[in-house]
Amino acid sequence: MKIDFFSALSRPEYECLEFHDEIKLSNQQRNEVFQCVRKCLFLLLEGIGHQQQIIPADERLRHDLDNWVQEHLTHLFPEKLQALRVLVDTSAQVGEYLYAHCSHETKLVMAITTLILFASDDDTLLSPEERNRLSSFSCNDGYSPPDASPWTAVLTHGLQLGAEYFGSQDPLVGSLSANAIRGFTEACTMKYRMEQGDLPVHLTTHGKPYPSSEWCATEAFPGYLRSMSGISFHYIPPIFKYSCTEEVPSPYWLGVAPVVRNFIDYTNDLLSYPKEVLEGETRNYLLLATRARRVAGRSSRFGSKLWTFRDTFCETLENVQNIVFALDRAFTSYMPADNNAPEDNNKTQDDPNAQLAAKCWFSFRQNFFSFHLESKRYGLDRLAFERNNYTVEELCEPTHMPMNAACVGAATAGLFLISALGYRYFCK
Repeated sequence: MKIDFFSALSRPEYECLEFHDEIKLSNQQRNEVFQCVRKCLFLLLEGIGHQQQIIPADERLRHDLDNWVQEHLTHLFPEKLQALRVLVDTSAQVGEYLYAHCSHETKLVMAITTLILFASDDDTLLSPEERNRLSSFSCNDGYSPPDASPWTAVLTHGLQLGAEYFGSQDPLVGSLSANAIRGFTEACTMKYRMEQGDLPVHLTTHGKPYPSSEWCATEAFPGYLRSMSGISFHYIPPIFKYSCTEEVPSPYWLGVAPVVRNFIDYTNDLLSYPKEVLEGETRNYLLLATRARRVAGRSSRFGSKLWTFRDTFCETLENVQNIVFALDRAFTSYMPADNNAPEDNNKTQDDPNAQLAAKCWFSFRQNFFSFHLESKRYGLDRLAFERNNYTVEELCEPTHMPMNAACVGAATAGLFLISALGYRYFCK
């Protein structure tokens, strides 16, 4: 069931999303935004046909992850063990949910590297000085001096672990993983500087409105930052790597990897936003994209004013829905249409690697949403339950007749009345 998000968000109740500077929102306004966003996420889940799945804790995975933490991290954060435990639990869930179809080894590598990456972007664990030193990681990696700090040494360990494991059959795949980690540290540096108020100059002032036919260079920055900070390419190879020795060859998924990356990034943006609006975060992708569109002078789809968060949120919902449908088609096009397909049909339909790639995608797609809905990190744990509180029809049905429809309806009624009176007059 494809959802018309523009029509749904055109309802008056979503006018609370017409802001562009989240700093100015009161607590009451944040709660209103929070509720509206959750309703839209419900529509997205319905639109793509998501079925929530609860995956039990993997005791072996958590035991091995805890052992790694004891060996590599505990001594670095002796006074922050509670904050570290929260990240450990979330990282274990990443392995359990996103890679439920994979081997223990794949789950463990992803849990370890996810923990390292989460911690690198976490204020409660790393000091401001340590976060600032992340900028030296990729730079140092280029000419191999000693690590700048104990944490950059941990990052180096994570990069090498991912590159070695995912490159065990194909060096290109290992390189994709390693480069994603390098890019992530650069994005962390940019994000940290922006959190300190150091926005790129082109995002700080509003320019003159651009004609809709012209492209504004500033609009590309949020997507560029998101493509690195989402570290998506690190999360793509393990989708198709069952174990160290079993994997779907890269030609069967590399062609759609950029779209899988977009799925991971934009879906995470949407499912992270409810907690971010309550926490007052101001440097996420959705808000940066809103700012960039306003700098470019873009007009809102919901009226004659400039672009607002309502526009960005609606556009992202549309993108994720279309991306899911496109990837479903891309992978299922390799699946047999039926067991009695003619022999001269496309040979790829009988290719076991193609069929395995499709199964891997659908498992990841399903459990990516389930992970976000079950993890305490995102505050969406009741969203699946709340889906029983309302229907798509209730949330999409117009609360009032649009003006043009009302005029057409009135005109039609008027013509009908005139015709009826004329009929009575001439038939007396």
